[in-house]
Amino acid sequence: MFSLEEGTYGKSILNNSSIKTFFSLEEENINLLSQYTNISEKEKIEIKSLKRGEALMFVGDNHILTKIESADYENKIIKGEFQ
Repeated sequence: MFSLEEGTYGKSILNNSSIKTFFSLEEENINLLSQYTNISEKEKIEIKSLKRGEALMFVGDNHILTKIESADYENKIIKGEFQ
């Protein structure tokens, strides 16, 4: 979204979102993200090292590291074991 119209769409999405969730990103994307948000150097490192199911959430002025886990029934659906 940041590559279209010189980032106009990406900036608009970020600026109009009250809750932002960022999963693991590579260095290039983290640098791009830092141009449009107020992430700290520590948060840049955290975003780069997030594992599967982990995210950095921006809720207002709060930046929260979050772990998202699926419930047992969701695991069964994913594995095709749900009946």
